[in-house]
Amino acid sequence: MRAALFDMDGVLVDSEAVNVKLLGEYLERQGIAVPEQVIWDHIGAPGRPFWECAGRLNPGLDAAAAQEGYLALRRERGICYQEILYPTVKALLTELKEAGWKIGLASSTVRRTVEEILVQCAIRGYFDALVCGDDVRRGKPEPDIYFAGGPPPGSAGRALCRGGGFPAGGERGEAGRHEGDRQS
Repeated sequence: MRAALFDMDGVLVDSEAVNVKLLGEYLERQGIAVPEQVIWDHIGAPGRPFWECAGRLNPGLDAAAAQEGYLALRRERGICYQEILYPTVKALLTELKEAGWKIGLASSTVRRTVEEILVQCAIRGYFDALVCGDDVRRGKPEPDIYFAGGPPPGSAGRALCRGGGFPAGGERGEAGRHEGDRQS
C-alpha cells in the first residue's frame, strides 16, 4: 500500500501570505511591535510560541489574550480558502485516491481550522488520517506531528521521505510547492 502525507499551509493552500498580512494588521492595530522576520519565522508553527515571543519583545503583553484577540479577528474576517487552494490539489488528490493511495495530513494548524479548510475546499473526503497542532504536545519543527498517528491503515509503514513516487503531476508542482512531506 502506498501513502502520501501532506502539510496544509503552503502546500495545499497558499495561506501564508494571507496570515502574515492579517497578523501584521492585528499587531499594528494593537500596538504590538514584532519584526516582520519574526512573523515569517513562526508561520506554519503553532500559535503559542509566536505569542510567547511577542510577549518577550513587548514586556507586559498578555500573550494569551493577544493570541485570542488575533483568533477572534480571523474568525470575524474569515478567509475564503477556496480562493487560495492551489489549482492542482484536487486533481492530484483524485489521482492518488484512484490509484489506491492512503492520504494523510499533518498540520500545525488546530483541528477546527483544518476541518474548516478541508470542508470549504471540498477535499475533506480524500484524507484517511489527520494529525493537527492540537493533537501533539510539541509542534514543528519537532517531528511529533509526523509520528503521532503512525502509518495510515493498510500502509506498509515505511519511513517518510520527500518527493518521488507520485503519479504524473505529483512532483513539486502547485500541490507540493513547498516540499510537502510524502511517503513513497
